[in-house]
Amino acid sequence: MRKVLLLLVIFMFFVSSIAYGARIKDIVQLQGIDRIHLVGMGLVVGLQGTGDRNISLAQQMLANMSKNFGITISQDLIKPRNVAVVTVTVDVPSYAKEGDLFDVQVSSNLDATSLQGGILLDTPLISPVTGEELARAQGPVSVGGIDVTGKTRSKSPLTVGIVYNGGKIVKNLGGTINSKQLRFSLRNPDFTTAQRIVTAINDKFPDSAKAIDSSSIEVTVPQDYQNKVVDFIAQIEGLVVVPDTSAKIVVNERTGVIIIGKDVLLLPVAIEYNNIKLTIIAPQDENVKEVTLGDLVQALNALGATPKDIIGIISALKEAGSLQGELIFQ
Repeated sequence: MRKVLLLLVIFMFFVSSIAYGARIKDIVQLQGIDRIHLVGMGLVVGLQGTGDRNISLAQQMLANMSKNFGITISQDLIKPRNVAVVTVTVDVPSYAKEGDLFDVQVSSNLDATSLQGGILLDTPLISPVTGEELARAQGPVSVGGIDVTGKTRSKSPLTVGIVYNGGKIVKNLGGTINSKQLRFSLRNPDFTTAQRIVTAINDKFPDSAKAIDSSSIEVTVPQDYQNKVVDFIAQIEGLVVVPDTSAKIVVNERTGVIIIGKDVLLLPVAIEYNNIKLTIIAPQDENVKEVTLGDLVQALNALGATPKDIIGIISALKEAGSLQGELIFQ
């Protein structure tokens, strides 16, 4: 059978671009308001034959706990599979105060098969950095993926659960907000986006913001807001800017998924791939926009090209120097 050549000459007519804005709070985070990771090792009791088989560690832990109550527990009283040694973890804001409650995550350390129906005994939570006890946790463990009949309805791991409102801060963490100088960090560093944020802030609060680099913006709190800095931060977070993104293409060859950033431009080129011949020409009229990779992929899809064909053509465009963007293969 004679090979069929499909000639694709791409002309893309002017279409007004739509810029989508984002709130500043969604693209930055305030430095100094970090989250502190706390961790502890505890015991979940009351399990119905789904706990650890080897209970030597649980015996030691129960013995240590019982000393606080002046009680001595015989190791023979601790039955296998009724208790489980677990790791308790949580991230809390640095400004948390004594008495604040929060959810904690509990996960089995050894060979327990399920934490369903268990109770986490009082467990100290410490900072791995300082070793200081900052919170404690206790309460019933909730395991996902179980319905009211006890039947599994999903593949959620039964050895990981949550104790809702089971954690309690026992010492003020001491985090505070600087009332005179703030610094914001971009989640996706970019010089253009940083400058747009500075412009938006200065339009509302003149001469208060400046970009330090592609990821950091320093803001001086106006005198009128130094006693109400939370209000000042809230107003900044509500400002809308249009984040800039680099021209990037991510290709997953295993799944055939192609992710294309906006404005990935193509320079004039002619490529023949299998039964497809591409000729991309430069616009001759100022009212005709440049060709983007998104335009090309849309046209190829209309022709019935396979994901393999499209990935091969994108690779060829990159090798030919036509693709104006970063190509990433996963």
